[in-house]
Amino acid sequence: MSDREPSPVHDMTMTVFPGYLAGPGPDALADFLDGRPQWTVRRPDADSTVALHEDATARIVLDNSPFAARRWTISSYHRPDGPVDWTAVLCPQAPAEVALAVARRLDHALAQPTEEERGFKLWGDWDETPDADELIRAEADRAGWTSTGCTISTARHASSDGTAGLEIRGYHERPATTDADLTYTLWAGPAGRQDPSWSAQFTRFAPPNILLAALHTLTRPAPYPRRASQIPMAHRAHLHTHPHARPRPVPTPTVR
Repeated sequence: MSDREPSPVHDMTMTVFPGYLAGPGPDALADFLDGRPQWTVRRPDADSTVALHEDATARIVLDNSPFAARRWTISSYHRPDGPVDWTAVLCPQAPAEVALAVARRLDHALAQPTEEERGFKLWGDWDETPDADELIRAEADRAGWTSTGCTISTARHASSDGTAGLEIRGYHERPATTDADLTYTLWAGPAGRQDPSWSAQFTRFAPPNILLAALHTLTRPAPYPRRASQIPMAHRAHLHTHPHARPRPVPTPTVR
């Protein structure tokens, strides 16, 4: 693709693969909330949207301010008046689809009729499911990712082409007094760069199935639709793109 931004005439919608390099795209929160009356929406200002679950144990904050350090913040609470159990924070460059994968998994768990079933959707079987660290390492191994610098305190893994990876901070690097310590980091960007293009960070007690929902967007990448102007210039050499297929109009029967 050209290094120049496409003109409005040629700013067509493209199908981009892998989607995790497609750029942030539209916020898509309205699409997620459509048909989900259990979420109440308020807008504190022109750039922010806050969605609160009806039982007040989950919150999604979307900040589209041009100066925001985080675009998406998804938080879960054990009880409405309690402290935060876990938080997911995604930077402004992260694809909206990653945040929505987390939101959908959380919403599905909250829709379960009992506390036990909710816990199972997030944590799995307590007696048989490995802990979060083991599960995400296993998923990285399944995807053919390799270790890129494990130490006694931190484990790092990356895809074979170096465009995606994860970092797990060791337990003794997680202060016992700080439950909100950022422990898991997913990232993506062109190989060889010192800093990734985007990251998604999760605090210490993020449930395994929440982590896997986000990680699958990297290890099992899908194509995402983007306008040509939304695709980051630095990512284009790593992408496969083609015009997004439009639905064909249904012919009108001819009355004779």
